[in-house]
Amino acid sequence: MEGGRSMEEKSMAIFDEKKVTTFLLYLLKEMKQASIGCKKAIKLLYLCDRAMFASHWKFITNDVYVSMSKGPVLVNTNSLMQMTNEIPTSFFGHYFSKNGDELKVREGIKLDDFDYSTLTAAEKRMAEYHADLFSECTEENIIKFTHSFCEEWKDPIEEGVAIRPISIEDIKRALIPRSENGA
Repeated sequence: MEGGRSMEEKSMAIFDEKKVTTFLLYLLKEMKQASIGCKKAIKLLYLCDRAMFASHWKFITNDVYVSMSKGPVLVNTNSLMQMTNEIPTSFFGHYFSKNGDELKVREGIKLDDFDYSTLTAAEKRMAEYHADLFSECTEENIIKFTHSFCEEWKDPIEEGVAIRPISIEDIKRALIPRSENGA
């Protein structure tokens, strides 16, 4: 296993920068915000992915997941966020800029006028639901929430490492009631 996914799992899903960008823009539109802390964005995207998997057995971002001390992290999305200002010509960088830990929709981008047609109705509902639930939540509180709610997250520091992979099997085990998964 590499980066939280088996090679078989990785071949089934491909990370899509445009999908992540579009989904995050839609999430912000629903939150009625033009900026968001990177940690909060990562946690929201993870929770949306997790909920989509629970209800539709597919992910929105098709990212690779890891446990870090502040909760679950989407590896590729986190890299995009960290490099936004260094690579403004990327699709993600075209729509977002970063100031410290704050991700901001670039000037001139109108969230209400953006083309969200690549998102499915289920993906839009997932964004709407999570925007409603977490728009007023602080970064600190969403981190605490993922620590308590996401059973698949394990503090890597307790294992003496900085990063611990989260596999799709880990997520499945956390989502399926114990009586159904034989535990």
